[in-house]
Amino acid sequence: KHYLCVWHQDIVFNSSTTQPPHNWLNGSIIRARAIRVNAGGAVEMGDPITGSKPYVGVTLGPVTGGDAAFGPRTRYNPTMNEFLVVWSEGQWTDGTIFGSATTDLDNNGIVEFSYAQDPYPSNSRIVGLRVTVDPLTLTVSKVPESAIEVSMGAGGTTANPSGANNSAIHPSILPDASWDGNQYVITWQTLEGPVIGPIERANPGYQYRHVFRSQGRARYRLYGPTGSPLS
Repeated sequence: KHYLCVWHQDIVFNSSTTQPPHNWLNGSIIRARAIRVNAGGAVEMGDPITGSKPYVGVTLGPVTGGDAAFGPRTRYNPTMNEFLVVWSEGQWTDGTIFGSATTDLDNNGIVEFSYAQDPYPSNSRIVGLRVTVDPLTLTVSKVPESAIEVSMGAGGTTANPSGANNSAIHPSILPDASWDGNQYVITWQTLEGPVIGPIERANPGYQYRHVFRSQGRARYRLYGPTGSPLS
């Protein structure tokens, strides 16, 4: 038996160019690695480090270059002998900051920062793709042309995934996938109603605000075995 392990790895950290350091996802990517439990009960790992690949596993995402990809989940489809991997991704820029300003907040003659930011891109959307695992070598391969845009609305773009469809709410996070023998059920959470919190003191020289969400919903879509949308 073999399994597919997926995770996100943040390769860029604290890299805001115009604000104090942020401790949130920025340049994260999605990686995957197959494992197998052999007849003797030992665990065997696929896709090891090599001379040309200084990391374990293979890179699956983001599907859009420059996006931050995070929170992957996977589900096996025995009918197609494939895995569907879904995750959230979005474009992280300083433009996602709410209420950004610089001012002397405590009248001590020092200019300080006051900013608020979600801990993920505000245009985060749900995407996915299908992968296969070679049962002998444990090599993970993407199925060509299998990437899907799950939460994007009609006319949406990677920068504005809602488009003209007001029901396509973003940011969208925490995806998961199930297989019922005939179709995939992909679920995720939308975050709505941003509320900017009060000013809080951080390190000397700047202050900050948190962004809270006053409403969230669980949503789903159905997909066929080859990734075609059914709902």
